[in-house]
Amino acid sequence: MENVVRSQEIKVFTRTMRQLICQMDAWDGLTMEDIRRMEDEAKSKLDEIALSYSLPVLARLPIDPKIAELCDAGQMEQADVEKLLPAATLIEKA
Repeated sequence: MENVVRSQEIKVFTRTMRQLICQMDAWDGLTMEDIRRMEDEAKSKLDEIALSYSLPVLARLPIDPKIAELCDAGQMEQADVEKLLPAATLIEKA
């Protein structure tokens, strides 16, 4: 199970970083209120899309601030990823 999560980890992080870099210009000048509003809109849109395809929402960002902190510090292996195991199981079956 852990191998499945780790094998997908690089793909997910790389794709996410590419998307973030492409969006950076659009974020220039935003306030924290703007960002929180965008987060709320994204959560609603995720729920809407998942429901329309009868799919479960596997995770939301931030998954856990401690996991993000460990990832930023290059210490992902120390993170408690127990909450991610259901998502890993679904990915493994796909």
